[in-house]
Amino acid sequence: MRSSRRALPVSLLAVSALAAAGCGVDTSADIVRDDQQAVSAREVREKQDAAAVASRRAALPTRDGDELAVSVRRPRTIVDNAVRSVRSSGTATSFRVTVNTPDEGFSDLCAGRTDLLQSARRITGAELAQCEANGLQVEQPMIVAYATAVLVTQNGQDIGGDCLTLGGVRSLLARGSRVRGWQQIGFGNHPFSVGALPTPDTVNLVLGTVALGRPVGTTVRADFRDDLETYSTENRLSRFVTNEDRLEALDAAQSSYEERLATQRRAASSATVRRAEAAAARKVVAQIEVENRRRRAERVTVADPEALEARNARRVNAAKRAARREAERTVRQTIRRAGETYRQERLAAALAPGRLAVVSYPFYESHSDVLRPLEIDPRRRASGTGRPDCRFPSQQTIVNGTYPLTLPVYLYGDLRTMRGAAARGLLTRLLDRNASLARDRNLAGLSANTITRYRRLFNLPTPSATTTDPGSAPVPSPAAPSAPSGGIPGINSPSAP
Repeated sequence: MRSSRRALPVSLLAVSALAAAGCGVDTSADIVRDDQQAVSAREVREKQDAAAVASRRAALPTRDGDELAVSVRRPRTIVDNAVRSVRSSGTATSFRVTVNTPDEGFSDLCAGRTDLLQSARRITGAELAQCEANGLQVEQPMIVAYATAVLVTQNGQDIGGDCLTLGGVRSLLARGSRVRGWQQIGFGNHPFSVGALPTPDTVNLVLGTVALGRPVGTTVRADFRDDLETYSTENRLSRFVTNEDRLEALDAAQSSYEERLATQRRAASSATVRRAEAAAARKVVAQIEVENRRRRAERVTVADPEALEARNARRVNAAKRAARREAERTVRQTIRRAGETYRQERLAAALAPGRLAVVSYPFYESHSDVLRPLEIDPRRRASGTGRPDCRFPSQQTIVNGTYPLTLPVYLYGDLRTMRGAAARGLLTRLLDRNASLARDRNLAGLSANTITRYRRLFNLPTPSATTTDPGSAPVPSPAAPSAPSGGIPGINSPSAP
């Protein structure tokens, strides 16, 4: 490329000389000499610049060939976990993992203090210029996974719509939102409430960056609406969306109501039981009197009067116990029926649709039997306006970039370093076990095509059967998703509002 650039002025000079000759202009050797000198000066400057870059690169901190310095935003990220995995399986590489902000991480990367950097944001122009000035090729990072946010409602419930624009997401979730019912954004007449994990969880950072316009990694709780309910785990969020918490609370309320009712009716219930016992006793005593009259009429002598009396007493007590049990059962049934009535009067409210949660794609995928995702239109206008361009969350739409609520997780490093022996084991582990490493951090993994491309780029081996990601198959190559069996529309849903 450089030689072609040097040849360009000479060719232009020849054309100029011909034109000048045709016009009677002086085409002396001075002109040619001046242009050649300019080309030569430029070549000298380029060589000097290249030498300066090489000198700066040579002056960067050095490490042994089996050492690798890795920077992450926080412990237990996907890259940190891959390092731990490589260490646990035995390796000659010595890893030094540091926890830095992205700004600090890129500064260390460009200064040679860090070899590899995991980042949720792209390198800035100024940072890239600094890295290039030091002779580092970092402009093409490796994507190791995808952070996602999926907005879910309860599967089987109809909230009056299934597609939100990014503008609609913002109107629902941003600070200052006045939406209290789905009908305010063109959906059904249902009350609106939303739950999420505590900020700064990854899904909230994705939502804040893509939908709320916050810089990557800067989303805070104050960016969201005041009444956003937070839950410590995604399982608790699922219980919120599916109204399990309401049903559990209703169960407890029904039990408490029945206990209060039993306490209120205790005196009346006791009187009922006593009356039942007395009636049962009278009935048995009447039977005993009939038997006694028959013996007297037949002049039958009782051999052991005391034993007969004891037997008759047991008959009376047994009848009283049976009557007591039946009376108590009747009382319990009455209270239970009252409790069921209490529950039925409140069940519709407990099961009311309208709850929304923000979860990761892996969690939605493993709970799709109870969770229904909203499709996302990448435009920022209000939901329900214009022709819909709805994107269904799927592994394919995530890796091909069509599902909007997605952010790649990058691994930056100098190309020479990433192709070196020290990084080889780590990159191999990140690709061989990509699905499980990503899933452990609630991230979506890479496609099979992407993994193959990275193996070729970094000259990494194809995995054997013993190194295949346990419990997971490679993610298929991106393809347009189809509607799932539940009938939820896919991309460009014609049924979206």
